[in-house]
Amino acid sequence: MSKIRFELLSVEKPGGQRFGSNAERLFLGDVMPFHENRTGRRSCLEFSECKHPEFPNDKTLGNCIDFLSDTGWVVPPLKKGASSHELIMKFSQAITLRSDEFFGLDIDLGGGSPGLGVLSRIRV
Repeated sequence: MSKIRFELLSVEKPGGQRFGSNAERLFLGDVMPFHENRTGRRSCLEFSECKHPEFPNDKTLGNCIDFLSDTGWVVPPLKKGASSHELIMKFSQAITLRSDEFFGLDIDLGGGSPGLGVLSRIRV
């Protein structure tokens, strides 16, 4: 595996509103991929690139994958008719997992994001 597609999907709110429909923003802080073996030993994985298809030149996206940075990415409201934001993250090196290992993704929204319910709607 050399890249992943990570989607923030729209979520229904009480009252029928969708996340992003009223210019709400979601702060996406750290996104840290890792692999872990059956003994619980965890190793962090590095990305070489993070892109959003609608914002290919957005330099702040690199900060959402750097756990040493706390600037993060303020996810813009969804465009009319859109159902998700998509990020394409490429690894520095191809990742191969053995049968006793698994891939994981830690996600930090930085606290206080009004769209916190979107966490139930993430797809990788």
